[in-house]
Amino acid sequence: MNKTVVLLALAMLLPWGASALNYSLDVTVVPTDSGYVQLDPAGGSYVAGMRVALMPIPLPGYVFSHWETDLDGSDAPDALVMNADKNVTAVFMSLQCALENVTALSPRDGSTIKVGIESRDLPVIFNAVTNCVNEVARVTFTLSGGWQAISLMPDQSGVYSVTGPSIASLGYGTHTLYIDATSRHQPQVVVEDVVTFTVESTAANVDNDMNGLPDNSFAALNADGVSWMSSIVVPQTLNRRLTMATRWEGPFEGEPDAGPIMLSVKDPARPAQIAAVSVPRALLKAGESGILIVQVAPDLPTLLGPIEPQLIAAEPSILVGGGQYVEVSVIMSLDNGETYAEIDSGRFDDQPVHLSMKGLDVIPGSSYLIYGHETGFVRDPEFGDQVTAWQGEWGTDAIRRLLITNAAMEADVAFLSVFAPYSTPIEGPRISLSPQNGSTQDYGFVTLGAYRDATFTLRNVGGGVLSGTVTTTNDAFSVISGGGLYYLDPGEATRVTVRFMPVAAARYIGNLVFEGGGYATLYLRGSGAKAPLTLTCSGAPPSEGAAAPGHEIGDSILLALGLLALLLARIRWAKRSATHHSRN
Repeated sequence: MNKTVVLLALAMLLPWGASALNYSLDVTVVPTDSGYVQLDPAGGSYVAGMRVALMPIPLPGYVFSHWETDLDGSDAPDALVMNADKNVTAVFMSLQCALENVTALSPRDGSTIKVGIESRDLPVIFNAVTNCVNEVARVTFTLSGGWQAISLMPDQSGVYSVTGPSIASLGYGTHTLYIDATSRHQPQVVVEDVVTFTVESTAANVDNDMNGLPDNSFAALNADGVSWMSSIVVPQTLNRRLTMATRWEGPFEGEPDAGPIMLSVKDPARPAQIAAVSVPRALLKAGESGILIVQVAPDLPTLLGPIEPQLIAAEPSILVGGGQYVEVSVIMSLDNGETYAEIDSGRFDDQPVHLSMKGLDVIPGSSYLIYGHETGFVRDPEFGDQVTAWQGEWGTDAIRRLLITNAAMEADVAFLSVFAPYSTPIEGPRISLSPQNGSTQDYGFVTLGAYRDATFTLRNVGGGVLSGTVTTTNDAFSVISGGGLYYLDPGEATRVTVRFMPVAAARYIGNLVFEGGGYATLYLRGSGAKAPLTLTCSGAPPSEGAAAPGHEIGDSILLALGLLALLLARIRWAKRSATHHSRN
């Protein structure tokens, strides 16, 4: 205490303005090696009153969260005025993954789209994927001619899609597509893929039988990445059957994964509906060539024509309102299309086909499944390539994963088939939550820079596979385990852990949302609180028990004497200054 008083007295006895004051600024980064802070002006020692700007720069895998100690909030950049020595802590937060790339799925770079006769009203649908779905704020698609569209949400397989111009609007020729993905937590991070593709018209004799398929698919689609799109009116029903196809080559060992092979089909007469199919590139092996074919129609006779009456007669009843029929086939060849080879059905167990039907009219709360009927593919010597249906029954054995909302169905399927969504009395998957659906999780007060975790249990108490997503609606509440996509068999459960990490002294509210098998929500709330100020005394602490008598009184006397000495010194200094002025 005596040393403190003497130093204080000496400081106050110094003549004011004797020298300019410099203050130090110390910056700490938490956690270590998560980022750094740029100072403007640089240095660390500043003249009193100088304004210093601080810009947090996260390293890959991290994002800036907030400031602590002598600077608070989460502004980036931020600034402070140097009127004392200051310490600033920059807190960074680890990301589940960092956005590093975006890849076009369709059309692919260098590809060619061949358009059938009288099919120029069909739109081109652009699809892309990123390496980190949870870190994407938006994906922007821009054509060289100025057309632009933005996708904010991916489908359940992580694909971002937009409907582009029609072939008539786009025009024949070569086009360039720019795809930009913007990071959610680091808006300055934008990754890009550039795709060049060509649109060509095909001759009438490519599809002589007018079934929507080229008579010789490998001759028409003569190289990797070449696609086909056509629209025909089926005379028996006067409805349109849309066909898309694309060729790809089996990857060689060690070849980088360029994403799945994907096709999306939209009927201009039913603009709300889109059917999309993707197959893993690795479904084919090195040396194998394949063509993925997707055909879409509003009813089964339009899709298959009169060639399979027994299949049409056996179809289930009660089609979902606004439903679609989608036929998926893959032709495989080992000799560039001279002969066709059968694909081992076991390949689909490890490499399932992903099917998406959007724009449906599904009644909320109802139970639906996607029924399928296995199909094949043959080259007819007279009419050319044809889709055929095998003898058998409609069923759900091919369905591996299924997600149903009130406007869409998505499924992973294990063989090529005709698919159609139907209502069914079979019990569908249902969500059960612990704590129960609609309850509130209160995290209480959490100190800034700290966090608190809570764990919830999700269980499938219905029939069939329960699949969906787990997301939060407020960035202060983050899913650290069990988030993203989930797939649960009947009776299976998973645990989801949500972390509350406030960045400001404020009240936070949010939702934990479970989609799939019915919509479920848990309400989240918590408050951020600044760390309490801690005061400490210099010198050795007193021993346990009561303080020694007179200890506090002695300190008070010493303090009073020190202040008295300081006051007398100030008076003496003032008198000396007055005498000096009077002599002058």
